[in-house]
Amino acid sequence: MSDGNVSEGRVGPATPRGATRSFGAGLQLAARPRELGRALLDGFKEHDLLTYASAISFQILTAIIPFVLFVLALAGLLHLDTVWRDHLAPQIKAQVSPAVFRVLSQAVNNVFAGTQVLLQRF
Repeated sequence: MSDGNVSEGRVGPATPRGATRSFGAGLQLAARPRELGRALLDGFKEHDLLTYASAISFQILTAIIPFVLFVLALAGLLHLDTVWRDHLAPQIKAQVSPAVFRVLSQAVNNVFAGTQVLLQRF
């Protein structure tokens, strides 16, 4: 092929020297920003990256609530409910509306009350 070059066993179109940089097996980054942007977009589409990223973020969001409830229950078992009242609650109260804080405070107090009932049974 007269218009191609052979490098590392691959045949492709001729490129000016220094136009692309090769990193590893088959990974080439273009020297020009437009070509780099096009390569990134093509990679996103080829590997369906946005779908996987949104799936991971959704799983994280749905896992946060049970994890926070677990941490609160653990804090209740370790008798750390004063940390909520003295340190966390005032900071959260300043950042959210009164209605949201009331719901959060009730939920936290219910978790702490549930762990105290659990401790009394054992």
